[in-house]
Amino acid sequence: MSSNEYRPSAIDVHVRHAGHHHTGNIKYGYITLGTSIAVALILAVSNHFYLHKWQRDGHPSPKSVWRRIGRVPIWAHMAFWSVIVLGLSFFHVKKLSENYNVVIKRLGRVGYALVPLDVLLVIRPSLLGGSYLDYISLHKWLLRLIVVAVVLHGIGFFTKWLIEGTFWTKTFRWANFMGVIVAVIGVVLAVVSIGPVRRRVYGIFYIIHNVTVVTFLVLIWLHARPGVLDFVILLLSMLAFQVYQRLTLVHQIPRITIVDKDTASLRVLHLTKPSEFPTRWFAGSHIRLGYAKSNFRYWLLPAHPYTLCSLPADTTLDLVVKKGFRFQVFSSLEYTVSNPFQSIPPPCFLTAENVNVFCGGSGISLGIPVVRYLKHSSSAKVNLFWCITNKEDAYVLEELKVTHRVDVYVTGNSDTMFLGSQNEEDDGLLNQVDDIELGSLLAESASDPFADSQTLDKNLDIVFHRGRPALDHIFSSFSETSEPANKWIIACGPESLIQDAKTWSKLHDVQLFTELYDM
Repeated sequence: MSSNEYRPSAIDVHVRHAGHHHTGNIKYGYITLGTSIAVALILAVSNHFYLHKWQRDGHPSPKSVWRRIGRVPIWAHMAFWSVIVLGLSFFHVKKLSENYNVVIKRLGRVGYALVPLDVLLVIRPSLLGGSYLDYISLHKWLLRLIVVAVVLHGIGFFTKWLIEGTFWTKTFRWANFMGVIVAVIGVVLAVVSIGPVRRRVYGIFYIIHNVTVVTFLVLIWLHARPGVLDFVILLLSMLAFQVYQRLTLVHQIPRITIVDKDTASLRVLHLTKPSEFPTRWFAGSHIRLGYAKSNFRYWLLPAHPYTLCSLPADTTLDLVVKKGFRFQVFSSLEYTVSNPFQSIPPPCFLTAENVNVFCGGSGISLGIPVVRYLKHSSSAKVNLFWCITNKEDAYVLEELKVTHRVDVYVTGNSDTMFLGSQNEEDDGLLNQVDDIELGSLLAESASDPFADSQTLDKNLDIVFHRGRPALDHIFSSFSETSEPANKWIIACGPESLIQDAKTWSKLHDVQLFTELYDM
């Protein structure tokens, strides 16, 4: 070897090795994105084929492979993605004590690469089939995993810099500090997204959520080395699509009529139907009610989801809402309403033979249109049961001109049965209001809940019952038909009601659709 020939030094080799790992991490972001696309396609395809098979066969198939794929439990999704994040972060990293910084870098990139899937899960209407509400829980948990990955990425570098004695110098470098801001906002979001906190300060949670999205887009673009411009462009495209949907799928409401009864805890809203509002939708669909586009709160605060208590032939869009302070509606203000979003799977309306609708509180807004549709458009046997704490709330049945039978259970004790509840939170499809004191409905009460029943309104077919319903009794009509796949419980209300309906349906091999009022 000549004296002029270059010999790489140990320092040169070390720098090239580190740089190799730095750029080599790019592919792990793409692997994560590719896996996300594959999962999204699997969900969309499985939902499509399951609904198609259901409609073709004339009944749902609980053991269908397509159904099982499309309804993988949240814990399984999170176990899968946790393995992906950790597996890719540690994959092919030799001598961890020397190359731990590679793991730290990958955690940040892999976590960021999950953001497109998390955004996709909450696009309305859902691009994955079914209702967008089906994916809200997965969206929440996936976001938490992303935050954990990003925070671990930050903690890892903080620890490294502390050991090296460069903590303050490295932390306040421009690109690094952008990442610090993202990590801090992510921790704040994780705290306010905890159920009890989120429900108490939902407006603040929503603002922090949107701020987090913006910081992930802008600050991570400034922070990441190598860059993530391709991911930023993808996310901007998805968010632009959401903004376009929000602008084009909402309509100005000409007028709102508010019907209120002082002694009741529910009120009825009659929305004049906008001229461009869709002429077809499925019973039990959702809408989102928000401020006018000219109002800054339209862009800053969330629109509020409600179940549409109307059918397409009705002249108004009717809502049943709880009184409260979170989102007050005033007839003097202008509001917008979104297009309806499907809730109940469409084949259910075509194939159901025996349906018991079981509602709590403002969940009656789901029960009324579903029962109306089935009674007028199918030969199914249909019953409607409604649990309330305040008997005065039953006035909404007369206001909505309900003509079919409704069994109303006033579940408050003897001292409060005819008084309004003072503990109810604000209205909304997704507000958890577990103030309907059902206890365990699976156990028979000491006295027959039907013994004190009486028809109190001669003009309407409403039967009032004192106390809690016994599920074995109210669901006894299931014995009148033979095909278990077409027997349905449609349950809408708080957690306790939903859980008891789930338990009963599983014990008796009955199909179940639930809508939990939780945010």
